[in-house]
Amino acid sequence: MSNHGTKALQVFTICMALLITSCGEQDVVSIKTENIPDVGWSEDHNLSFDYVKSDGGPLYIRVEHKETYGYENLYVKSTTQNGADTLTSEVFSIPLMTDKGQWIGNLSDGVLSVDHLYPSQPLPDDVTSIQIQQYSRAFILNDIEKVSLLVKKQ
Repeated sequence: MSNHGTKALQVFTICMALLITSCGEQDVVSIKTENIPDVGWSEDHNLSFDYVKSDGGPLYIRVEHKETYGYENLYVKSTTQNGADTLTSEVFSIPLMTDKGQWIGNLSDGVLSVDHLYPSQPLPDDVTSIQIQQYSRAFILNDIEKVSLLVKKQ
C-alpha cells in the first residue's frame, strides 16, 4: 500500500471512530424502558413509568419496533398521575413513517427506534407517574419491542 493510501486509511479510521463515539446517547439525562411481551401489546396492557420532574429537560417517548410492524404510526393514550389521582389524559399519534411510506428513526439489528416529543410540555409539577397504553384499532399490536420515556438535555 502506498504512503498516501496508508494515510488515507488512518484518516478514515479516525473519522469512523469519532462518528461511532458521537452517535451515543450523550443528550439523554434519564431513560425508563418497558419491554413489550412477545405475544404483542394488547390495549389493556398499561405501561407504567415513574416520573421525576427534577430530571429537567424535555420529555420524549421512544418506540422501538420491527420493520414488520404493520402501521405508519402508533396511537397511544397517556395518563399522568399523582398517586391514585389522575391529572391529565390524552390520546396522540406517534408517526413512524414519512408521507412517502419510508420508516423514520434509527435502524439497528432490524429494530427501528423513534423518539417523539411528549406532547404535553411542561407536565404538571405534581406528576409522579405516567401510564402509556396502546390506543390503536387493533386489540393487539405485534412487532413493537419496547417503549421508553426519556428526558433529554435542553
